[in-house]
Parts: sequence; C-alpha cells; structure tokens
Amino acid sequence: MDQLFDYDIHVGPLTISLFLIGAFIFSMGLVLVYRFVSKRHAIFERFHLYTLFLNLFALYAFAKMAEDVVNQEFIIHVDEWVNHEMTKLWNPSLNKVMIFITNMISPVVLLTMSAILFVYLWWARHKYRAILLGISLATGLASFELIKLIVKRDRPTNALLQVPEYSFPSGHSTMAIVFFSLLLFTLKGEIKNKLLRHLFVFVNIVIFLAIGFSRVYLDVHWMSDVIGGLALGLFWTTFYVLILKIYLSRHQIKK
Repeated sequence: MDQLFDYDIHVGPLTISLFLIGAFIFSMGLVLVYRFVSKRHAIFERFHLYTLFLNLFALYAFAKMAEDVVNQEFIIHVDEWVNHEMTKLWNPSLNKVMIFITNMISPVVLLTMSAILFVYLWWARHKYRAILLGISLATGLASFELIKLIVKRDRPTNALLQVPEYSFPSGHSTMAIVFFSLLLFTLKGEIKNKLLRHLFVFVNIVIFLAIGFSRVYLDVHWMSDVIGGLALGLFWTTFYVLILKIYLSRHQIKK
C-alpha cells in the first residue's frame, strides 16, 4: 500500500519562501493601489471591496496550499487518506460518469466553449468582457503550467487515467473555475427571470466543483492539487474582474 503513495516533491526552501513572500508583496501592492485610486476617484462600490477580499483570500489560499505541499505538512497525509478512500468508491458506471465530467474541461472542449462565448460577447458588443475572458484563460493556463514546472509534484501512481504532466496545481480545476466563473459574470445579468438566474448560478458552481472532484475521484490529482487549482483560478478571475470594473467605472463605460 505504501507504494501507492510513493511520490517526491523536488523544491528547495527558496521556492517555498518565494510563494509566501510573493503573495504578501502582491496583496499589499494591490491594497495600496486600491486605496490610492479610492482617495482620488469616488468610483468604488461594495462589489469592488468584496471582489478584492475574495481575490486576496484566493491568493493566500493558494500560497498556503503550495507551502504545505512543498513542506509536506499535514495536507500530505490528508491527500494520501483521500486518495485511498476514493478507490473504495470506484465502480465501472461511476468511473464513466467521472471521466465524462473531467472531459468537460478538456483542451478541445474548453477551446470550443471559450471561442463560442468570445464570439457571442463580441457580437453582443461586450468587447471588454470578451477581452477579459481571453486574458483570464491565457493567464490561468500560463500560470499553472509554470507552477507545475517549479513544484514538480508527482501524481498519484494509482490513477485511473494516465497523465504525464506534474500534479500541482490541477490545471483542470484552474481552467474550470476561470471559465465558469466568467460565464456567470458575463451572462448572469442577461437572465431576467430570478428563478432561472439563481438556477444558472447554481449549475455553474456545481459544474466546476464537480470537475475538481472528478480529478480527485479518478486519482489523477491529490486533493490539495485541486484546492490549489481552484484558488489559483479564482485569484486570476477576481483580479481581472476587479480591474475591469474599476476601469469601466473610472471611464463611465457600461459595456
């Protein structure tokens, strides 16, 4: 059984410090910029403050998860326990369902959905939101690929699917929360019926959480990979949404 959890993390103390120091410096810089602009322009709403808090929470959640993974702290033992318990749930029918869910954010599907949404937003004259979609997805992709190369965490050896890349953070989770969060942000206001709007929000949240869960179920990722991926995706989404909202408010643009 020990062989199931045989993996290595090839990162030194300097990288660990960079995660935490970088998160602290970035968050302090973001708060200072927020205060600087706030004093000079009365454009801020509660939405901006809530988004800022959510952005900083996601940043620290990711940095903490990265630190715990690299230092092999308590989360490592939780990962091993969850990994083992998931194998007890495996059955052919459920395996197929989870593979279908995880493929909802495969590169081909994600590219197709993103292209459709981008074209719709551009056609509907929501050009700023179309640009937001493109930048967020590109940054999310580049960041998790870079972090994988830095952390170099091996995947579980008992996965139902064989994936050659490194494990932390989960790219599927990162891209899922980026895409479906932006889908909510861009289209929620278009739904006038209150019940349908709430249903739309609920379904989108369930989808990106289900995609994250499918990665853990299939044992292609450790649980902390998925948490880190969701936090990373949420960070980039809220970061760019905040910038867009401030820009539009500053220039009194309603698109």
